[in-house]
Amino acid sequence: MDMRSKAGNSLPLCAILAVVLAAVQWPHPAEAFHIQGITIVPTSINRATRTVTVNIVEQTAGTGTAHTDAGVAWGDAVTSNHAWTSTTGAGPKFYHVNGVSHVYPDLTTRTITVTSDCCNTTLGYDFDTQVVDLGCTDSPMLLCNASAAKAQLQIKNDTGDDTKDKLKFKWLNGNTTFDDPTGTNDYFFCIYAPTVVVEAAIPHGGPWAAAGSSGFKYTDNTGAAGGMKKIKLKNGAGNAKILIKGGGMPLSDPTMPLTQPVLVQVQSSLGNCWEHQFTSPEIDNTGSAFKDKEP
Repeated sequence: MDMRSKAGNSLPLCAILAVVLAAVQWPHPAEAFHIQGITIVPTSINRATRTVTVNIVEQTAGTGTAHTDAGVAWGDAVTSNHAWTSTTGAGPKFYHVNGVSHVYPDLTTRTITVTSDCCNTTLGYDFDTQVVDLGCTDSPMLLCNASAAKAQLQIKNDTGDDTKDKLKFKWLNGNTTFDDPTGTNDYFFCIYAPTVVVEAAIPHGGPWAAAGSSGFKYTDNTGAAGGMKKIKLKNGAGNAKILIKGGGMPLSDPTMPLTQPVLVQVQSSLGNCWEHQFTSPEIDNTGSAFKDKEP
């Protein structure tokens, strides 16, 4: 009885040894070709021209037939395919396509989706997404600097002639230091009532210049950046200010009268913002004009 039991227990051990010997003596099949991941990286965002440029990288492992391209859905009902232009690495192998650009019709926030045409995704994903803000955030930014003791907003919307449209905004007696727009930082002028009704993207460089040692100024009489013609940002403690004048064809045409409260935000691409909220009663709010001053 004991002998039969021991003999019976020895059979699984023999089977295990046979498997191990087979694994040592016989070569393994080549690893199946599969994707380990794909990444989309924005390299530049030009708010003035609404142009976004991205690089795409895909990582693969194993052996198999090379794939050909990546498909990009730009988030505005436009799609495009782009052939891989270079390959690096022996394993894992990286496929690249660089400098892919797209021009958007407006400043709406978009989600770009890139998808590979490749193979087995058991160990990875064959797509990636990237949210791109071209202008004002869809909802007001939180924790904005609202330190201005005084503020004014005037909008004139000439329904018969857009060249006569005008806008003025003042944010006075605040406490702040503004981000430098002469380098790489962009600014955005945004009015929410309650959704975005006026927006302008003011790119860095170009018409921006330092205003002494206390701030920055912007001058462009063409109003190419969303109708913005003159901007002054002055740093200070109790005397900081924002002065904005705009108008003409490029200026947004809001649906008027505006729905209160009317929130004005000046947003920075560095994540900072400055705001004032105008509440009823306003001085004027008709189908062609808005005016308010607080306090």
